[in-house]
Amino acid sequence: MGFERLAVQLHHLIERKKRWFRILAHSARRRNSSSCFAKTSGVILFHGGGWSGGDLTQFRYANRYLASRGLVAATADYRMLTKAERDRLPASETNKRVCVTDAKSAIRWFKQHAADLGIDPQRIITGGGSAGGHVAVLATLNPGLNDPADPKDFDPRVAAYLLFNPAFRAADSADPAVDVLRVALAALGDGAR
Repeated sequence: MGFERLAVQLHHLIERKKRWFRILAHSARRRNSSSCFAKTSGVILFHGGGWSGGDLTQFRYANRYLASRGLVAATADYRMLTKAERDRLPASETNKRVCVTDAKSAIRWFKQHAADLGIDPQRIITGGGSAGGHVAVLATLNPGLNDPADPKDFDPRVAAYLLFNPAFRAADSADPAVDVLRVALAALGDGAR
């Protein structure tokens, strides 16, 4: 089996309700003896930035490294509301909800296109730095905050997390949909308490 470096960068733009999010994937995959790509693990990371900043470049070096180790590594944008948009939200909701919805869409897209990317959809990892870690965990554990345009037959749950100082904050308890502790305990059931 030879190792073939593809140095592939796949740029995908996905239109959803007059908004765009981007997914950037890196891959260096191994061919098996039948010269088909062997399915590998995939990782999709979300940038930090306080739910109102940051971009795809945060994990470019980490993704290149992970791809060199045989994973298909991706990073995805998510919407960040402007101050004016945040000011119009109900008092009980935060701007973090749209970030989680977009992260769920990105994970579903990654699973939906797993065959094209050479990924085993049961071996997907997600994570991120700071706000991105918060968004990644909620995207996989919160049963709500779904984009109605997403294909629901692709479950956003993942095999593992790769978190870099995730921004889990006590202040999030004011909005139950983005309170990681509350959502995690509900997802794990009463046995976790």
